[in-house]
Amino acid sequence: AVELWLVDKAVLPIENSVGGSIHRNYDLLLRHRLHIVGEVQMAVNHCLLVLPGVAKEELKRVLSHPQ
Repeated sequence: AVELWLVDKAVLPIENSVGGSIHRNYDLLLRHRLHIVGEVQMAVNHCLLVLPGVAKEELKRVLSHPQ
């Protein structure tokens, strides 16, 4: 929505305590001449979810994305 100018304002993560800076989003700020007008800190809780009927002990592998 931000890249297509469909919205006037958006919340864009630019850093997190686990992965550091989110370079793709910094690039968006520069490429589209966007301006930071505020800052908010959000707590993020990571959860491991399984489909109904699957016990977490049955899991063999967990895949994740750094951001």
